[in-house]
Amino acid sequence: MAALAPAALAALLVGCSRRDDPTARPLPSASPSTAGLELTELSPGDRLAAATALCAERAPCEPTRARALLAAAADEREREALRTAASAALCTRAEAALRERMRPAKVQAEGPGHRTLRIVSEHCDGFLLERFIDSTEGRTARALGFDRVKCQHGGALLEAALDG
Repeated sequence: MAALAPAALAALLVGCSRRDDPTARPLPSASPSTAGLELTELSPGDRLAAATALCAERAPCEPTRARALLAAAADEREREALRTAASAALCTRAEAALRERMRPAKVQAEGPGHRTLRIVSEHCDGFLLERFIDSTEGRTARALGFDRVKCQHGGALLEAALDG
């Protein structure tokens, strides 16, 4: 997935709904050294658009970028809105990554504050949970404030902390 980063970054900028507005500033790059500074300069609406695009189909879905985005929020209310906006794309991205490796899976956010990811798949085992926790999607989920991951198949349920 890391090899897709340059193309994914370009897709992030193309995905901005304001790209046709001649007065719109482009979304900042994913450079960890400048991401925080650039994100604080964006309007709350632009930060929300960046959160929605964070883990979009061809975006890099980087944990560093997620942390910088949350740190740029003006207050806890905005931070929660950014988490919520990024969560839907993260779940979709995780589903796609799991489908590449195994039978179809469903991933959703649940629990208090939507801080738990639930994976429903035929292939639920400790190895799957470990691979997910160590994946880009797992690290980004941690950066967005998710604290647990559950894997369910039929009546069996495995659960692990996302702290690695």
